[in-house]
Amino acid sequence: MFRQEPVGKNVVKVCCTLSCALSGSKELHGHICKKLGVDAKAYGLQTSKDGQFSIEFVECLASCGTAPVMMCNDDFYEGVTLEQADEILESQK
Repeated sequence: MFRQEPVGKNVVKVCCTLSCALSGSKELHGHICKKLGVDAKAYGLQTSKDGQFSIEFVECLASCGTAPVMMCNDDFYEGVTLEQADEILESQK
């Protein structure tokens, strides 16, 4: 994707559409934002101060049956729990 602002070394996308929202994607996004030290209520792409991660709430990642879903770089994760999100972020450091 073409971006006009710099992004972190790792880009995290959390789906925000209906199936994911009903399955906890807002909590997942908020948890990751808190862990990265960015504002979960801010709109658009945000990057952690250390430049390691950028996160954004995105429209459909096309896996409604396995919600909530997220991507970290090119890796796709289904049915993500808060604990799994922590493990995913840790594995990218």
